[in-house]
Amino acid sequence: MRQYVAHMKNWLIITVLVLTLAQPLVSQTSTEYVFPVDAADISRLTWTRDHWDGSNAVDIFFEHGTDLHDPDFQAFQDSRILAVTDGQVVRFDNERGGKALFIEADTGFRFYYAHLAEVYVATGDRVAAGQTIGRMGNTGRWTRYIEPHLHFEITSPRFRGGLFHSDVHAATWLKEHFGYGPEPARVTDYPASIPRGSPVRAPFRIMTTFEQAQEQNSDTAAITIRVVDEQQAVPVHSPLVGEIRVHRNPLFGMRVQITNRHLDETVVISGLQDIRVSTWDVVYTGDVLGYTADSVNIMYFRQGELTDPRVFF
Repeated sequence: MRQYVAHMKNWLIITVLVLTLAQPLVSQTSTEYVFPVDAADISRLTWTRDHWDGSNAVDIFFEHGTDLHDPDFQAFQDSRILAVTDGQVVRFDNERGGKALFIEADTGFRFYYAHLAEVYVATGDRVAAGQTIGRMGNTGRWTRYIEPHLHFEITSPRFRGGLFHSDVHAATWLKEHFGYGPEPARVTDYPASIPRGSPVRAPFRIMTTFEQAQEQNSDTAAITIRVVDEQQAVPVHSPLVGEIRVHRNPLFGMRVQITNRHLDETVVISGLQDIRVSTWDVVYTGDVLGYTADSVNIMYFRQGELTDPRVFF
């Protein structure tokens, strides 16, 4: 009997702990707000003070540099996305944001969610704060080749601007309501720059042309090059001046993105085996990004349009 009672006590304790962990994070300043990602440990999430495109949005990722087999990272990739407050849903799928929606809050604020893998609500549905509305993903033309994350924007009732130009600084809003701040913005100023020169300066062969890649998938069209001497690690150079983002992706491997925000020029190089840069570093044309002894995949976005990288080789 004592063993049974002890077993029941342990079961109750475990049940209480699980239920406690399953509760969404509620705002410290108002019970009407819930953190939009259902994460076991919010301290392991990261977002920046300033969005890469200069807007007031935030991209909520798992902490940088995490091992791909980390259980928390694996769970994050399949996280529930929650309604931040009570309101009405407006479904807003689009090429840029993928599976996306707005919550028109009862307070007049509008909350935009993008890149979801699944959406569980429809236009006109009423939702309550903390309700599951979707699942973490990376849908959308700009994000299919990077890690799952949530793009989150807020506009106030008085704002009359167009879409994707929110007037509420989301990182500040999250800090005020949930007590967690973004990683410090470490990007320094740098000159405008367009890509010039090949990222790989050792002899290479083009294995897949841009046209061939377009036929397979127009959203991830790129070129693939393979170094001739596969026994030797060769450096991969930055073809432009810009700021760095480092991501992992099961499709293309380790990925480095270089963005020059002055001209909206972005080069994405995937398949590196040894990364020598970090997110938010500023690099200049010719700087070494890392090394490869095999092949790399190169994508080029010119003012948001996917373009053949061979134009700058």
